[in-house]
Amino acid sequence: MKHIKRNTVLITALVLIPIILIASYFSFYFYMVGELTSYIYEVEPSTDEFYPLEDMNETELRSIANQFEYLQEEYHIPINLSQVVTFNATTGKPLLYHSDDNGALHTSEALTATCLRYASLLAGTEKDDALRLIKKMLTGLQMLIEVPNGGLGPKFPGTAIARFYAPPEKRNDGNYTWLFDEYFRHFNGTGRYSQWRCRLYTSKDELAGYFMAIAACLKLVDNPYIQNITKLIIGQFTEGMLKSYWMEMSGDGKPNGVHFQWPTQGQWKLLVMKMATIAYPENDRYKQLYNYYLVTERYITKYPSIGDSDLIDNYYSNYFELCVIFGLMLVEDNQDIIDIYVNNYEESTHPAFKGHRNAFLNAVYLAMCKMRSVNIEPDYDLDKVAWDVKDQLWRFVEFDLCPYDTTFGGLNKTISREEKGTDWLEVDPNIAKWKNFVDVNPLGKMYQWVTYGLMDGVFKTRYLKPATIEMFRPNKIVWNQNPFTEEGGRQYNNSQTITQYHGASFSLPYWILVYYGYIGGI
Repeated sequence: MKHIKRNTVLITALVLIPIILIASYFSFYFYMVGELTSYIYEVEPSTDEFYPLEDMNETELRSIANQFEYLQEEYHIPINLSQVVTFNATTGKPLLYHSDDNGALHTSEALTATCLRYASLLAGTEKDDALRLIKKMLTGLQMLIEVPNGGLGPKFPGTAIARFYAPPEKRNDGNYTWLFDEYFRHFNGTGRYSQWRCRLYTSKDELAGYFMAIAACLKLVDNPYIQNITKLIIGQFTEGMLKSYWMEMSGDGKPNGVHFQWPTQGQWKLLVMKMATIAYPENDRYKQLYNYYLVTERYITKYPSIGDSDLIDNYYSNYFELCVIFGLMLVEDNQDIIDIYVNNYEESTHPAFKGHRNAFLNAVYLAMCKMRSVNIEPDYDLDKVAWDVKDQLWRFVEFDLCPYDTTFGGLNKTISREEKGTDWLEVDPNIAKWKNFVDVNPLGKMYQWVTYGLMDGVFKTRYLKPATIEMFRPNKIVWNQNPFTEEGGRQYNNSQTITQYHGASFSLPYWILVYYGYIGGI
């Protein structure tokens, strides 16, 4: 009997000891990560560094917003997908439309902004212009799901949504020949689109932007044509996700690694199924699934939210999670659920992001606060948050950043931290502390495979002051870049060519503020 007990104890120990060691190992790692992210909760931008509100001319902001919309339609959507354009510096004529791995995301950013613009305007020429642009970009999103699946609507389950596409007549167009090259992400379309090309292995950032833009079309654009196309797209990707068990498929019919199962945040399923219940109110299956995720899976108790671990590595993932959250907030129509969502976000997420000077993050939070019941007081000073966003937008005026291109308002360079002052060069002291531990301490060296491999941004220099817009390089979107690692000071040679980006870095937060009443003048 003693022999049996001894063996039982030994077996139990052999099972538990490795579990305890592994748990201890990763617990300590997450403690280290916690210290490395602690600074973000302490950052509090000083309004002394903001431009005075009385100096900000809303008419000038409106003028820039309209100019970005004009440039988007005139130059950036030759095949209804948003593209970066390089111009001849002398003649001003387009030389190159850039290839893009994120066509779905960046078209969706611009489309969401234009939907907000449309919904903010009274009937008239400007509203008609906005609708025309919406139709073009929605056609782009339509083809991203139609080409790989062979048709439009729920009868063609959208198990794949493309990053980019090109019709067959573009095969010999130098701007699009890259998509006709043999490459593991490139496939022919399906059915009547068999001669078209599409770029697949679509990632979450693409899908996040796509879902946000479709949500914006559904809730903000009351045009019958837009509503019809939008609902067909919703039915198609809903059926595709359910058919594939929430996995994105690639051109070979196999999962590409992207899925919406755990540990993916629950807001993804909530957004898809909420849109489906609105687009197809007679479909009981959609209602049952939405309620299942909301209540039975208890998503309502903890989402929407974004974790803070990606703030030191993979910062861009915070941005696309926020696209999903904004989409979800746009389509939710139950006031009690809205109040719970805003409370969840305010408690779990905003404390980690309040000091980032990120205009999109702050604009979405401001929008959420306007959606909640009027008798609920926010935890933060909304006037200050709105001032923060307006300050970033006003810098587009101060630095002449429209068009948003590599001339950077004639400076041909971005502003560096050194130019802004020595206090802009202060670095989070925890980085040196933990880097020394991992480099020198025998125990710490056991974590090198994580800190220098799996999460290689852990010890990247992070400054205590977040960058402002004049420090970021011109890009398709700046709000997916870590403001604590941006150093600025990038030089550009524009003697022969000038590269121009669409203006969603301005337009998206701007039109959120206009639509939700933080900026007037419409």
